[in-house]
Amino acid sequence: MGDKKTGEIWVIAVLKEFEGRGIGRQLLHLVEDWLGSEGWKEIWLTTDINESLRAVGFYRHEGWVDWKIEHGDRYMKKVIEPGAALPYPFAVPDHSRSPNRTKEQGTS
Repeated sequence: MGDKKTGEIWVIAVLKEFEGRGIGRQLLHLVEDWLGSEGWKEIWLTTDINESLRAVGFYRHEGWVDWKIEHGDRYMKKVIEPGAALPYPFAVPDHSRSPNRTKEQGTS
């Protein structure tokens, strides 16, 4: 999940039994790309300050850099290319603009 108003990534979580399959990386890239499509050039997140936790290394491996430590949180940021295409074999469809939506699906 991300916040298009602030450019912050809120949550990327994968159950331990599903780690190592690229799921977290795909989720992270989807949120990064979505924020880029919303016009953000630099995005940010917070994680634990503990260097031994997997999250810190995961984000660094994905191009994130330390920004600051504040109030017990590690802030990391990443420069992205706004509007970059998804480099994945799939994309999340945006059904909110589909002409086939019915009233029951949330259109008026």
